[in-house]
Amino acid sequence: MDKEDEILKKMLEADEMPYLEDNGFTRAVMDALPPGRAYTDARRMVIVLCGAISGCAAFGVLAWDGIRALVGEAIRSLPEMASALASGSVSPAIYVMVSLCSLLPIAFALRVKFR
Repeated sequence: MDKEDEILKKMLEADEMPYLEDNGFTRAVMDALPPGRAYTDARRMVIVLCGAISGCAAFGVLAWDGIRALVGEAIRSLPEMASALASGSVSPAIYVMVSLCSLLPIAFALRVKFR
């Protein structure tokens, strides 16, 4: 350990210095500072997610008949899709790409958290 490290270690291990009386100067300076900024990242994420969910709900309400027809058609074609995947005539990469594209709005909304 070199000399500077030893000095720093001793300073860190030493008792804290006693409070120096400043006749309220520190409190006056702290009170004069502007208030801190509100944390907006979480609020922004909640707004985006709520907007996405309400948009999906509105789409579901407005397009209910079309959705029912589409789901009915998809359920009827499940055996055909399974046999197409098994035979190799349809690449599974298509389904993976569709899944990833459906997750993009969520990833966009959460991008602030993972910077």
